[in-house]
Amino acid sequence: MLEPMAACLIFLGIWTGLSVNWFSGLWLAFIGWFLMNAAQESVVQVSIRSALSGLRVEDVISRDCPTVFGRISRAELVRDHVLKTGQRCFTVTDGNRLE
Repeated sequence: MLEPMAACLIFLGIWTGLSVNWFSGLWLAFIGWFLMNAAQESVVQVSIRSALSGLRVEDVISRDCPTVFGRISRAELVRDHVLKTGQRCFTVTDGNRLE
């Protein structure tokens, strides 16, 4: 419903800008463009929400994060874990406690 109204505002803004007052026309076209983008983003949001409905976090979460000691340096982490295994997810612990 908003898209045709936004297109009319853009057209009216262009017509007003060319024939009556360029500044007023610019504002009308800008408001129409803003409404058009808002309407399109709403459509995208609704489609994403419907595609993800019924999906739980546990369906998409990665559970294979290796454990690393909390006092390890960043250089050691990158050298010994990231570069060797390609992992990007780590559980950081300090003994038996999560950090």
